[in-house]
Amino acid sequence: PASQSVTSAAGMHKFITMQNQASKPTISGTQLAAIYTKTSGAGLQELYWENEAGTELKLTSRGGIGVSGSIVQMVEGNTATVTAVTARIGADFTPEWTTSIGTEILTKAITPTNASNLLRIDFVVQCTTAQASNSGAIGLMQDATVNALYAIGCSDPRDPNSPFTIVGTHWMTAGTTSSTTFKLRAASTNDTGSGTLYVNGNTSSVALFNGKSRARIIITEINV
Repeated sequence: PASQSVTSAAGMHKFITMQNQASKPTISGTQLAAIYTKTSGAGLQELYWENEAGTELKLTSRGGIGVSGSIVQMVEGNTATVTAVTARIGADFTPEWTTSIGTEILTKAITPTNASNLLRIDFVVQCTTAQASNSGAIGLMQDATVNALYAIGCSDPRDPNSPFTIVGTHWMTAGTTSSTTFKLRAASTNDTGSGTLYVNGNTSSVALFNGKSRARIIITEINV
């Protein structure tokens, strides 16, 4: 408050108000640390801490507690749908992966809280194939962008009908505070020009492990 009568609770503050700083303050003399606010990101005032060595630590992110490297939010999507993928990418894995390649098997949207934050996208897809010379690959797409953000293939399993797993991780700057959708596209890599990749199912399109096999995508927003 602007003023307060003297009470037995002297020195016990109800709250502290702060003026916005253009930059971190200078610590000197007997001063050992400072807590202050300054503008960060999209014009929001955030809370900072600085020690006597001048090291600055951001304590909040968009009004919530969150130091650099902490998790802001995590969203997850999965599907147990058995998908027979006949679309293929070259067996040498050299073509640019675009939206015209493969079959979309899973999507998940996230709304980042800060465009400067990092996004980590993890995915895992379990597959089978009937051909010993066949394998699979996954492309990670975003919104309507034609080219993949990231793509990864699985080595030839050489054991028809046995499940194999394709796992990938992609890091990127969020770049937006609007909803953005990430998509997984699967493709066969058969080097004879034919062959089917089965996602979440065996080569008879029967669900693996009684439907417990799930293609999964996890998107994590991380404070910077």
